[in-house]
Amino acid sequence: MRLIIESDPVLTVVADCPVDRAVEQARALQPDLVLLDLGRQADAALDTLLSLIYLPRAPRVAMLATEEDGDLLNRALRHGAVGCLRRNAPSGLLLDAVRVLTSGGTVVFPQLRSAAPAVAPEPPDRQVPARLNARERELLVCLGEGLSNADIAERLYLRPATVKDYVSELLANLGVRNRTQAAVPAERYGLLRAHAAA
Repeated sequence: MRLIIESDPVLTVVADCPVDRAVEQARALQPDLVLLDLGRQADAALDTLLSLIYLPRAPRVAMLATEEDGDLLNRALRHGAVGCLRRNAPSGLLLDAVRVLTSGGTVVFPQLRSAAPAVAPEPPDRQVPARLNARERELLVCLGEGLSNADIAERLYLRPATVKDYVSELLANLGVRNRTQAAVPAERYGLLRAHAAA
């Protein structure tokens, strides 16, 4: 992929690294575009996507995938990816897609669109979901601030065991697997800024 991209004199590849180092490299190098390969580390790539799009100087993120990755593409586009490129596409098509992406456009290759027909690139939703009640929003703020269950219990006047149950319910409601992933929606919906200003 590096050779394809760098065949265009205007484009430069500033890093080529494993998925688990992408956030670190993006924070240091501040690229305009990150291409994440779903490949064998699909879940890690989706987690990395969420982390990348909420960096202070966030890059645009597109996924490299195949026709078999339909459900993953749905999830990636819903969470802020601006494109999905077919990994084994001709080099000319890949290069054209990168040019469009770096110019601010979105690209979903036709074969991938048919594999995941419900997807449509869109910016992350910044409106708090109606399904979250007031207590869940308070809890989401606490998770976004990195508080422990004991700290949350003290702030919200709850028993630690109750907090543990609430956290489990909230993670399920948000469709995330752990507290770290829950911090991303807290920032996405502006809850941390709203809490700081209150």
